[in-house]
Amino acid sequence: MKKYLTLLLLFASCVSEEFETPPFESRPTVRILEDVEMTLGQYHSERDSFYITLKEAGSDTLLSPVDTTLVSRLVHENVLISGVLPFTGSITNFIEFNPYYYDLSGMKVLVSGEVKQKVIQDSIPGLPLILSKIDIIPNCPVPFIWENKEVPLQNTIWQWIGFVDESNQIYSVPTCENPAPSITLTDLLINRPESHYYSYQRDALQINFNQFYTGYFAVYTIKGSTLQIYTGFKKVQLSPGQQNAGKVSTYFSKYYQAKNDSLSLLFSKDFVAPLEMDFLLEGNQLILSNSKSKIRALFIAD
Repeated sequence: MKKYLTLLLLFASCVSEEFETPPFESRPTVRILEDVEMTLGQYHSERDSFYITLKEAGSDTLLSPVDTTLVSRLVHENVLISGVLPFTGSITNFIEFNPYYYDLSGMKVLVSGEVKQKVIQDSIPGLPLILSKIDIIPNCPVPFIWENKEVPLQNTIWQWIGFVDESNQIYSVPTCENPAPSITLTDLLINRPESHYYSYQRDALQINFNQFYTGYFAVYTIKGSTLQIYTGFKKVQLSPGQQNAGKVSTYFSKYYQAKNDSLSLLFSKDFVAPLEMDFLLEGNQLILSNSKSKIRALFIAD
């Protein structure tokens, strides 16, 4: 009997060693990453577990950071939210510890580290990644081509390209977090009975904002080469992820906030007189200028 028990224990020991998950650090390296541009994401498993993922542009291969120290530091240093501290626990507990992490999905980052071999025992999606560095890419220039063609001022989707100086040279571009804000100067009159807050300006026209958070709902009239801007009620500022998800405003990155504050200054005015905003329309290019706040913004017809 003792002989069989000894054999059974020996067999169990061998099976345990054979199927034990090898540490990530000891596994063969599949690839070394050096400042590779990637996109943050999130994977929801069938067991209702949430995992942080990274994906390189043009690739479908998922990478999963296997430690969270650098990721949590990235969140802590770049995102405007209270209560987020560097986290050293398991990757499987990170999102539970940071329930607002999902709003970072889609953010561009530069990644360095070692991609390790995956084994059948792994529960994480994709290939395991041991990070050595991860940094947010705050700004993403928008490629555009100037075209000498006639484009109507109204009912055109004008995509924001950046802020320009007096020489019309771009000095600030959109964030990677929100790369494509746009406006449309519609020919829709705001004179409906339900629009009582615009009753004082019955010939005003509606401005549509798309991912362009000025903090105000604005209407306008045209006077020569000037837009007369009238503002209405204050809007809640939401990050793109929160806007899409319909969440209550809680946070966004510090880069997004700084850019949004400057965009707000473009339409900044007092509540008495309308804002006289100069516009320059040349081909598919539109420049709006606020002489009081000194903000000048370049738009291209989408």
